[in-house]
Amino acid sequence: MKIDLTKYRETFFEEAAEHLAALEATLLLLEADPANADALTTAFRAAHSIKGGADAVGLPDVTGLTHALEGVLDIARSGPAGLTRRTLELLIEATDELGGLVAAARAGEPAPAGVPALVARLTAALVPPPPVEYTVRIDPLPDALRYGLDPLALIRELAGLGTDVRTELDARRLPPLAELDPEQCYLGWTVRLKSSYPPDELAGVFAFARDNLRVTVEPAVAAVVEPAPASAAAPPPAPPPPPPGSLSMDAPSAERAVMISEFCGEAVEHLEEADRFLLALDSDPTDRAALNAIYRAFHSLKGVASMLGLEDVRTVAHEAESLLNLARDGKVVLRGPAVELAFASVDALKRHMGYARDWATGKGPMPADPTVHGLVTALRQACEAAGGMPWPTPDPVPAPTPAPAPVPTAPPAASVAAPPTPAAAPAPETPAPAPAAPPTGGAKPRRGTAEKETVRVDKDRLDKLVDTIGELVIAQSMAQEELLDLARRTGTAPRTLDELAKIARDLQELSLSLRMVPLQGTFQKLTRLVRDLSKKMGKPVDLEVHGEETELDKTVVDQLGDPLLHMVRNAIDHGLEPAADRVAAGKPAAGRVGLRAYHQGGSVYIELSDDGRGLDRDRIVRKAVEKGIIPDGAKLTDAEAYALIFEPGFSTAAAVTDVSGRGVGMDVVRRNVEALQGTIQINTRLGRGTTFTIRLPLTLAIMDGLMVKLGGEVYVLPLLSVVESFRPQPDAVRRVAGRGEVVTARGEVVPLLRLYQLLNQSGAETDPGRGLVVLVEDQGKRVAVLVDELLGQMQAVVKSLDANYQRVEGLAGATILGDGRVAMILDVNGLARLHRLHGSAAAVPAA
Repeated sequence: MKIDLTKYRETFFEEAAEHLAALEATLLLLEADPANADALTTAFRAAHSIKGGADAVGLPDVTGLTHALEGVLDIARSGPAGLTRRTLELLIEATDELGGLVAAARAGEPAPAGVPALVARLTAALVPPPPVEYTVRIDPLPDALRYGLDPLALIRELAGLGTDVRTELDARRLPPLAELDPEQCYLGWTVRLKSSYPPDELAGVFAFARDNLRVTVEPAVAAVVEPAPASAAAPPPAPPPPPPGSLSMDAPSAERAVMISEFCGEAVEHLEEADRFLLALDSDPTDRAALNAIYRAFHSLKGVASMLGLEDVRTVAHEAESLLNLARDGKVVLRGPAVELAFASVDALKRHMGYARDWATGKGPMPADPTVHGLVTALRQACEAAGGMPWPTPDPVPAPTPAPAPVPTAPPAASVAAPPTPAAAPAPETPAPAPAAPPTGGAKPRRGTAEKETVRVDKDRLDKLVDTIGELVIAQSMAQEELLDLARRTGTAPRTLDELAKIARDLQELSLSLRMVPLQGTFQKLTRLVRDLSKKMGKPVDLEVHGEETELDKTVVDQLGDPLLHMVRNAIDHGLEPAADRVAAGKPAAGRVGLRAYHQGGSVYIELSDDGRGLDRDRIVRKAVEKGIIPDGAKLTDAEAYALIFEPGFSTAAAVTDVSGRGVGMDVVRRNVEALQGTIQINTRLGRGTTFTIRLPLTLAIMDGLMVKLGGEVYVLPLLSVVESFRPQPDAVRRVAGRGEVVTARGEVVPLLRLYQLLNQSGAETDPGRGLVVLVEDQGKRVAVLVDELLGQMQAVVKSLDANYQRVEGLAGATILGDGRVAMILDVNGLARLHRLHGSAAAVPAA
């Protein structure tokens, strides 16, 4: 029995992309509010999910980087102050590197070179400095009590910043009882403790009482250690090291291999459930149902692993089960380091499921896991600290030799300073006398509420489903055509046709909705881009985003990323002025970039606006003449002049930077938008700003079209491009030198495009006065298309020419009509381009 992990890796990569997007969005939110507890928890969960998935599918580089990133987030959410600006920048950098690392793993490429150095930087932020013993002398002034000072509350706060706290009372100033003033303070205290905080932060506990007491913080002088009396009890021995694991196990028998493989599959389900409940327990440590579910998962794993001889799995599951049992008895509160041990146990067991599966299927020996020793030791120490049973001393076994601990260097003394900042997480937490209160940082999950479930579907299967339903719609249309013809001949009226058409239409709309995804992910990437470019270019930018919940076909959303990326870069680099220039022009120093999406008239509109310098028409025209794009003296409308920025190689940048200026980008924008059957328009005011408006169809799989007849063939015009149709008067059509034929429509002169010439179609009507002219619009430009007659509106299931034949200029695809014939879908932009190249110079046959 051989198990292929490829599909599991693909699932991980899909989930990792979602978690990375959530992590990036949350870090950007934390940039504005570093102490946001909900955001810190969300970021931690995203990182933890990526780490667990990477462990399960055997990606150690991803696991290592995410583990370090997760640790920094955990320290931040354990303290009251949140993230510092420097740490946040490090996390954002790590998220970017993690995205590259996941992409490299998916492509089978080596990890980026900078990953080890980044892990080292994150680890340095994780590891607290070694604790140092301090002596803190506290001397309240005589009138301190009269001013409301409570020295004991401050001493308790100081004790919370260290361990091994010893407090000595100094009552030398205490007078006889007859002379005692109850409102005067005569006492002093000396507190000795070990702490990883620097001395100025320990003194910061008393910052707000500096007028009422004197405080000194000094490193303790090493005392001479006196021998303990013979009757003193010896300290309990340290927990013994766990067994090193099952590293030299022989290959299992065929029967046992099948059992191990089945166990691995069930164990992964148990661990996924444990992971899910741990996340719930992390938000609400009082959730008994979640705690019991996690305990059951570890207990189930322990029993079967012991039967199958998987000693590492049994050991980790047993120690984790012991910690959870203490939590069920109220002796441990699963938060902070304790819950991290539970998470680490789940991760280790997931990793071992992969090892066991590969070993059972003959892919190699059971590998050693160097993390098991430290994990089991930490679990045992946590249980002993909470009052668990002492561990029996086993036979001596070899254990890894630990590196010598660094000798702490005593920092200088300090006086009263700023308030304290959070330290690293303390040792595993023991319970307080009273039950822990529910967290107030976020809303508790409502029990009894039905959860919304999702199912992942392979994209190719979904596309095949949509194509099949499209074929069904075509077949239904053909059947309807035949039945209507039969009904006309027999004089009967089929009653089921309308119901069948309704069901087919509903089924088609439902299948298309399965491919609809919100623009949120795309907009989120642009939010990150604006932030990075703003810092890189020294331009403060405020981004306003609206309508990110607007949905589009996934194919459209995937291809929309690059055009929007280029447009945002240009908006910040070219559109927005430097802060000094904006202030001089009476604008706010921070530029504004707006990103908006909305539905209107069956289309999706995406607007990108800025309040920058706007487009300079004269400068654009001069630059186009210099580059030979247009001849000198050409008469252009404003729309035509602004559209020049979409020409290949066009740029008005004074210098080339690594952001823009090479004349590439905007032509890519237009080309990609046209490939999506969309249009783009520009609205600008010099000195006030520019707005780009992209109009897109909801989906590329189906479109509303206008059927037109040309000769003996039927063609389809996208309905979104159609403005109106009319039959022109003879004097409305004329020839203009240099522009070919034009027709006057409602006072506007537009080019006349003879479709039969461009498509080489014989038998078509050549006289505009006897045919029909359809006025269509693309990117703000209108052209008149000469056809024979209109046949009506239809919903066309689009068949790609690129996939089935080859790309043809002027054609966007094909569809199948109800009578079984193939009709070509016309590309308005491509037809206009053909007309500019060939149509205007073509001879017009005599009518």
